Amino acid sequence: ERQQIERGKAFQWAFITSFILLALFCIIENTFEICQFSTYFIFITTFWISFSVFSTKVILTDAFYDIKKKASRVIFIMFGIVGLFMLVVDIIEILNGESLVTGNKLNDIVAIMIESVAMIEMFIVSEVKRIKDKKLAEE
Repeated sequence: ERQQIERGKAFQWAFITSFILLALFCIIENTFEICQFSTYFIFITTFWISFSVFSTKVILTDAFYDIKKKASRVIFIMFGIVGLFMLVVDIIEILNGESLVTGNKLNDIVAIMIESVAMIEMFIVSEVKRIKDKKLAEE
């Protein structure tokens, strides 16, 4: 029951984050006219940042894992590997001349880099929490 309450709180944080991001995109695009965002960029960025906020909150409050932590750990390891791979590929593309901005519109490669960083962040948080819990159990 405690896990459900913590998951609910984490969902609230993620939901608020998504609304803040959407408002921020609207303000940047319409008020300041600094740059424009594609629908893909807005969706990917909002989803992955909000999911990262949710995952971080539930991991830190011990509300993510089921009784057998192994399956969850495999998911985060996969997130870390895939996120790192995507980030490396994007960096190589940028070094080969891929532009981050075309005109005043951010290219989708920026959204993919944000997604990659979010995946890597979730992996790091889960591993740090696992190591911390392991040390506490040994004491």
